[in-house]
Amino acid sequence: MNSITKYICRICKPTLDPDHPLYKHIFICNVISFCVGLLSIPYVVPFFIISPFLGLLLIVFIGAYISTIVLNYYQYVLLARINLVLSISCAIGSYASTFGKEIGIQNMLIVLIGSVFLFSLSKEKKLNLFLSFIPILVFIILMMTDFRNVIISVTLSSDYQRILYATFFLNISLVMFLGSKYFSKEYETSDREIKKSHAKLKKAYTELKPKAKQELLLSMGGDVQVKFLPTVPKVL
Repeated sequence: MNSITKYICRICKPTLDPDHPLYKHIFICNVISFCVGLLSIPYVVPFFIISPFLGLLLIVFIGAYISTIVLNYYQYVLLARINLVLSISCAIGSYASTFGKEIGIQNMLIVLIGSVFLFSLSKEKKLNLFLSFIPILVFIILMMTDFRNVIISVTLSSDYQRILYATFFLNISLVMFLGSKYFSKEYETSDREIKKSHAKLKKAYTELKPKAKQELLLSMGGDVQVKFLPTVPKVL
């Protein structure tokens, strides 16, 4: 499992500087693109059996997912993020309108609305609103059209619907699990770094000579007096 994780990380590693504020966000964007594209591949043959048009459409969407990683590689990070959210939203809308609301894939739009904030900084308010609006718009269109597809419509048996529902649910759960695992690992890494820095500072302070400690405390006390205590006027 570790070797698979390392391989995915190697593919999804951004070309941005690691100190760039968007580095982790772009990495998450690449990981989700890779996972969604990879998890879509097993559906190609069944979709071709159902309808060649549906199979070709899925291949186009897989190409769109992978193109997100390519765009990020050449540092078109804004276009890449819009491409990912737009392609996933359109794919969900297409499948939901084709197979009907019974398979429940439209629920992934709700997950996507919350996930867009993983791809951008909190200060990118306009981008966050725009990315959130895309899946909301697709969901509204599905509701207004009552999940009808004017291009292709497929009637599935109840057993096949349950299979599709189960596989879609497992795919969504897997993507969410990978995201949760990544953030858990990031939290543990940050916590270790904070504790390590605190230990170094504590060690450096204990190694100071008594005179240096006294001078340090006096200087800190002087700063506090200057900042917070009123200045006593000099008496002429």
